[in-house]
Amino acid sequence: MNSKNWPGSLNTLGFLLFIFSQQIISAPHNEEKFELRQPDGSLVPVRVWGDEFYQDVECLEEFTLIRDPQTNWICYAELSPDGNEYVSTGVIYHGKSTASREQPSR
Repeated sequence: MNSKNWPGSLNTLGFLLFIFSQQIISAPHNEEKFELRQPDGSLVPVRVWGDEFYQDVECLEEFTLIRDPQTNWICYAELSPDGNEYVSTGVIYHGKSTASREQPSR
């Protein structure tokens, strides 16, 4: 190995170790069941996909849920008009499905 390339090799090795360590310490969830607390103290059952950086949350009937940023209640979600993010419908999730709602797509 050329001694002039040694510092560059260490930087590359350090970068790769950092990237792979992020995968090792991440906490992935794959359809795990949890109970989340609503502002009134009640617990609602949900399923979670993702890790500590990004999660998708659904009720047990497979409707997408999101915490409403204005009320802090867990509500049913829909896609924003541009389709880039979930937004709250304002319909609070109480732990049981609303039969008249359409099944969201994943």
